[in-house]
Amino acid sequence: MQDHRFSGEENHTCCQWSKSGKESTTVLAMCCADGTTLPPVVVFRGKHMQSTWKSTQDIPGTQYAVSENGWMTTPIFEDIFKYFVDETKDRRPLLLILDGHISHTSIATVELAKKENISILKLPAHCTDVLQPLVVTCFAPLKNYNQYALNDHVNKTGAREPLRKCGFVNMLYSVWEKGLSPQNIKKGFESTGIYPCNGDK
Repeated sequence: MQDHRFSGEENHTCCQWSKSGKESTTVLAMCCADGTTLPPVVVFRGKHMQSTWKSTQDIPGTQYAVSENGWMTTPIFEDIFKYFVDETKDRRPLLLILDGHISHTSIATVELAKKENISILKLPAHCTDVLQPLVVTCFAPLKNYNQYALNDHVNKTGAREPLRKCGFVNMLYSVWEKGLSPQNIKKGFESTGIYPCNGDK
């Protein structure tokens, strides 16, 4: 489970799309070593979620949240973790690998994980390019496909129209499975030596 922000300013824990140069949107990806995924979680910048920010083209099951700056927060992640627990209830025991973002390891999350027979492995900081499977093989192509889609938007609108939140969701729909394909996901876990387990890697 990793969140990632795409923008001109890269952050090692998240992938953020920037629509106006100042507004960020965070997307959380939840993937399994067998190549399967849960729908993404989109965190918009705002105080209250607006129905017009969603799209008829979103990925079925997409979860939405808002925060002051469009970044992941502890309360949002705790809600997402409850959703994750419900969606994976038939797969216990379970090993959940998280990046080191501070919002991912609250007491409430750890206690619920223990209750649900979920072991949490928090990857150490500053190891993005080595140990985080989705960073190694999924987020780079996802960012590339996203950039192509952004360029297409600019070409079609002549850069006169900003990419609105619902447009972002449409764009995410068009690129999500290209970046987070089963092949890319499996390759990420294999390349990092997590699964199949390979101590040499």
